Amino acid sequence: MSALALRNCTLLDCTGAEPAPRSTVLVADGRIAAVTRGGEPALPRGATAIDCAGRTLMPGLTDAHVHAAIVETDPGAARRDAPATLALRIKDVLEQTLDAGFTTVRDAFGLDWGFAQAIERGLLRGPRVLFTGSCLSQTGGHGDWREPHHQHPPVEGIPGLVATPRICDSPDAMRLAAREQLRLGAHAIKIMAGGGCMSPTDELEHTQFTVEEMAAACYEARTVGKLAMAHVYTPQGIRNFCARIGVSKTNGTIELSLLEHAIREDLNKRAARVMAVLRPLKVVLENYPEDLVEQMEAVNNPEDATMGTRLVPFSRVLYIEQDDFREDPPRQYYRLAPGREVRLRYGYFIRCTGVVKDPATGEIAELRCTYDPETRGGNAPDGRKVKSTIHWVSAAHAVDAEVRLYSTLFTKENPADESDGKQFTDHLNPESLVVLRGCKLEPGLAEAQPGASYQFERLGYFTADPDTRPGRPVFNRTVALRDTWAKIEKGLKG
Repeated sequence: MSALALRNCTLLDCTGAEPAPRSTVLVADGRIAAVTRGGEPALPRGATAIDCAGRTLMPGLTDAHVHAAIVETDPGAARRDAPATLALRIKDVLEQTLDAGFTTVRDAFGLDWGFAQAIERGLLRGPRVLFTGSCLSQTGGHGDWREPHHQHPPVEGIPGLVATPRICDSPDAMRLAAREQLRLGAHAIKIMAGGGCMSPTDELEHTQFTVEEMAAACYEARTVGKLAMAHVYTPQGIRNFCARIGVSKTNGTIELSLLEHAIREDLNKRAARVMAVLRPLKVVLENYPEDLVEQMEAVNNPEDATMGTRLVPFSRVLYIEQDDFREDPPRQYYRLAPGREVRLRYGYFIRCTGVVKDPATGEIAELRCTYDPETRGGNAPDGRKVKSTIHWVSAAHAVDAEVRLYSTLFTKENPADESDGKQFTDHLNPESLVVLRGCKLEPGLAEAQPGASYQFERLGYFTADPDTRPGRPVFNRTVALRDTWAKIEKGLKG
């Protein structure tokens, strides 16, 4: 057994734990055999030890879907290169992929077995390649690159270098093609089950292959313990997006706001509304009975009456968003402030009467407020109006949660534009992921199921992450709601 010990490293294991200094990672036969955090383990006899001198050690990135051999968006353009030229272009792609930190890639069609073999033998720098070889396409499908007036057979690939689609028009043809790719060592079978943008004779929404044809290929993969993967588009938000922008056969860019609008439109119709406070600020209603808990009726989705209503507990101590209070409110800010009255969603009018600050930091720790018992449901009998409605959760009934706020990966609209002399990596957004812990959710979300989508009122659309456990929900932001005040405040600062 060959063993390698990486000693004295700062281990970043990407689980959310703090980096662990003075750690040791033992690798045996190409796999991680043991991890010791903050200690010096006994090493196997003959192990090679490398002192990392405190440098950060982290797992390699894994990209589940690449096309390393498709070096041109025009399928025919790369075929005009000599095989040696094409091989060198692919070599550059693989080396750049490894240099970017990706140690394993799943090439989902295009790259043949030769490059995987060369990397495995140490003849080429690159990530470990899990390849599918030729994809399986029906005549006129996503993998049939012939123009309508071309009658000749599809162009063949270069064995060991580039694989081209296999045209299959029956279950037997699918079975034969799948067996051939598995014979060559393919790690998975790629099925073109829907239309795409690169193929000239089909459309994105086309469904391709019969169930029997796909079942034949999947059966062959399953018999040898391999997977089948498919090219197909189905999510409703993506369909709405494409219906608006159309699908072009040429390269182009579309504003992100169009995609976000399509997703909002879809989730607006079917996502249940709930209340969640991501950055909680404690509110004490001084004139509310300490032992009283009321149940407020809340609408689950105003767009769909069949989704009904739910009961949300209301008590003397609440949480609101920190952004919903300003001690010294600027112009056009209508939320809670000293002496000001606002409406609590489904609850009462409340007025801020005092501010409690942390004596050590001077930060606001708690608000003292009063409520008007005559305004339950959000309306005042005397007809007085308030200019803002804010959301809340009952402190005694709130569920603690982790919420992951995803934003744009880049700070520049088109990071590929290098006219300013910068590379796309210079525009990476350091706040593309912000993780918030200690968020407060209404109690009905304690049993949220992974994959379930909700609208957190006034905040955005969120989906329960697979890390969710009973009583310990984890949510990912899918898309934010538009925040009118944020735009106003940004304009004032500018």
